[in-house]
Amino acid sequence: MASSAYTYYARRYPFFKHPQDVQRLRVHFFSLLMITLKNVTLRRGTKVVLDSVNATINPAEHVGLVGRNGAGKSSLFALLNGTLHEDGGDFFIPTQWRMAQVAQHMPETDESATQFVLDGDTRLSEVNARLQAAEASGDGMAIAQAHADLQDAGAHDATARAQALILGLGFKTSELEHPVNSFSGGWRMRLQLARALMCPSDLLLLDEPTNHLDLDALVWLEAWLKRYPGTMIVISHDREFLDAVTNVTLELASGKITRYGGNYSKYEELRAQQLELQQSAFDKQQDKIAHPQKFIDRFKAKATKAKQAQSRMQQIERMEKIAPVLADAEFTFEFKEPANLPNPLLAITIQKVRSNLACSGITRCSKGSRSAKKAGSTASPAPARTAAYCAAMLVLRNTYCIGLCICASNCSSLENSMSST
Repeated sequence: MASSAYTYYARRYPFFKHPQDVQRLRVHFFSLLMITLKNVTLRRGTKVVLDSVNATINPAEHVGLVGRNGAGKSSLFALLNGTLHEDGGDFFIPTQWRMAQVAQHMPETDESATQFVLDGDTRLSEVNARLQAAEASGDGMAIAQAHADLQDAGAHDATARAQALILGLGFKTSELEHPVNSFSGGWRMRLQLARALMCPSDLLLLDEPTNHLDLDALVWLEAWLKRYPGTMIVISHDREFLDAVTNVTLELASGKITRYGGNYSKYEELRAQQLELQQSAFDKQQDKIAHPQKFIDRFKAKATKAKQAQSRMQQIERMEKIAPVLADAEFTFEFKEPANLPNPLLAITIQKVRSNLACSGITRCSKGSRSAKKAGSTASPAPARTAAYCAAMLVLRNTYCIGLCICASNCSSLENSMSST
């Protein structure tokens, strides 16, 4: 489609005769189909999220957006969907592109799951609204046009497509007509994901789409996204998922965007090589600086060598400095020391209970016994047929203490009432 459109414009404007003019036309035309950022600066309050960023995203690329938490990935999404605007530079996204994004809020509606996902097809909803308006006004031509547009929008299989998305994300067939409010939060977010996938789009923005998904739904989503024909940008901390669905990686760090060709594993490999080359170049530059710096330190105060020392200082200043590789700070945390700490903090005492021990709350149960020894009395040795000792919990209820015991097998319940003391 892009090539035929380019040929059309080349024929429409025949004054492009020179090959260089044709090449300029080609570059200009295809640039209208790309997302471009030229020296873009974006601020959130006093924080600079993007600092003179240059980046390009080509049509049909599946891009993984990576970076540390707080680097500005969600802010870049807000720039792409129009929620935020650049503070400087030029940002361009093709105006004819249709965009789909997973809503981050929890849906609250009594609509059925199928209808909720079906409403995600904005094109179909728009044509249905026009059809209803035409029928209300009795405009036959508008009704005929609306029915033709419904056919083009795929109304004949829209319900089947919506239900296929719902089932693919792990719902049961019996749940297709259940109201959205009957599902838990995690399942409602799955419906939000299905609603975004239902929307016809040229640009798909996915922010952590694997949240709330089990393994089966994750495998299905990977297969669906691999077949997605448009441009897709994904934020995810699941590296296996990024490896499966992306072919370009953009790293957002320190307000800059770096582009790497390949999925996440390829990005790690290329980034490691780049950091190694950067460190090697830094070491070589430091060795190159060390020799004249040694001369400067030695002779800068000597009158006969001052001119030569000054020349070497200017030579060092003219060098384009290479930054060293700085390792990312590891996340660490520690527990605050308490002001007062008891000693010992925890003590466990183990006591052996003998058969002739009499204490409040612990009695013996004999097989077939209908009564227990009163707490505080002296117990005689247990007969051979004793099943087990019973743990009695004294519960104060009104003015009586009722002894409750949990007996081992072959023990009848303890019936003992004691007067209040």
